[in-house]
Amino acid sequence: MNDVICQSTVRVVPRFDSLLRAMASKKVDIRIIEARVASLVISCWALVHPFYLINPKYKDLLGSIVERMELHHQHLLIALEQAEKEGGKYISSTDDDFGGEDGEDANNKGNPECK
Repeated sequence: MNDVICQSTVRVVPRFDSLLRAMASKKVDIRIIEARVASLVISCWALVHPFYLINPKYKDLLGSIVERMELHHQHLLIALEQAEKEGGKYISSTDDDFGGEDGEDANNKGNPECK
């Protein structure tokens, strides 16, 4: 169980960093932001799930946090749909690099204790 928690923990920080880089870009693309948010939410669910198995009392505490993240993601999807309906005028195209194909920062290879 410890290995699963460590692997999940190692995935969260690069996803968060990737989201921050996408938001700080000179040309913000809501599609990129949405994809980064989705990736972060999925990573967070993977992190809290083992805690549910260890002790159900964590479900209410941790579950509510990730459920709020999902709600923010749903609002972002609504904004993306609205932007697309308006002809994409709020969707910019960009050539910025957001950290590679998997979104991981080359300088952040995870926690060595979890390997």
